[in-house]
Amino acid sequence: MASNRLIAVVGMPFSGKGEVVSYLVEYMRFEKVYFGGTVLRVLDEKGLPHTQEHEKPLREQLRRDHGPAAMALLNLEEIEAKLKLGDTVIDGLYSWAEYLFLKERFPQMIVMAVWAPPELRYDRAAKRPDRALSREDAIARDHAQLENLQTGGPIAMADVVVNNTGELANLHQFLKCWATDNWEVIQFYR
Repeated sequence: MASNRLIAVVGMPFSGKGEVVSYLVEYMRFEKVYFGGTVLRVLDEKGLPHTQEHEKPLREQLRRDHGPAAMALLNLEEIEAKLKLGDTVIDGLYSWAEYLFLKERFPQMIVMAVWAPPELRYDRAAKRPDRALSREDAIARDHAQLENLQTGGPIAMADVVVNNTGELANLHQFLKCWATDNWEVIQFYR
């Protein structure tokens, strides 16, 4: 259905992308397509645990097998199906190739970049209850994402940039205003 919105959330690690997606799904009733779910499904099929040691090589293999836009390509049917049901959010747009692939097929797609400064993200990475990362590991992950996936491209081309440096309530208020087109209130948060 053409009137349903498609939002792709992008950002650097620990910027708060998951919080944005969760809010849109739980409170704004968006459908969700999780690109990382492709990797987890294959791990389940192989009987492997969901760990970074297994996930990273599998993601790289999928990109070698299907090209740099692999996650978008492998989730295309699900995106189309979810869009028929309602507004849809893509959780996990990372690469320039994925961005280009999706923009060609869904020109109406809105890219929402979630931003937080590096030191705040590294602090979040260290405090994360699952998959905590050291500062050095978080920096290495940033570099890999920028150099290998060219994540900077989709962030630079974002239609909306969400500054996620404050309280969670502020983030939720911004998303609620944005999703309901309450632009007068949104201007306050920009």
